[in-house]
Amino acid sequence: MARLMMVSKNLVGGAAVSQILHPRTKQGVGRFRVKQIIAWNMNGINNTFQFSTIAPNYGLFELYDSVGIPDTNDLVMRIPVSSKSRINLTLPEAGMTFEKGIWMAVGTESNNNDDKKIYLQLVGYELR
Repeated sequence: MARLMMVSKNLVGGAAVSQILHPRTKQGVGRFRVKQIIAWNMNGINNTFQFSTIAPNYGLFELYDSVGIPDTNDLVMRIPVSSKSRINLTLPEAGMTFEKGIWMAVGTESNNNDDKKIYLQLVGYELR
């Protein structure tokens, strides 16, 4: 039986990959079917000027499906989140299933996002 659940995580840019935990048991989330991805970036502008324009910042979060610390083969998706913005993605049909466990990282391509947080919420079904 599947149970509707929301899991959350926030990571500072430059932090190591981190496992998303079950809200009650505080253990790694096992099988999980994602239906909605909500993310926001708390970064603003970096107060520098380039040709009289403000250089915007952005972040990039990565999701992995792995039992242990993931490697590049476990990468499922990478989604950019611009400065002070919020994304809300609803996945079509059955959504996306993480079979082993869900891990998150902030991608290294992020522009000046080293000390800012990206917040992530995944809404979906815990599968048994």
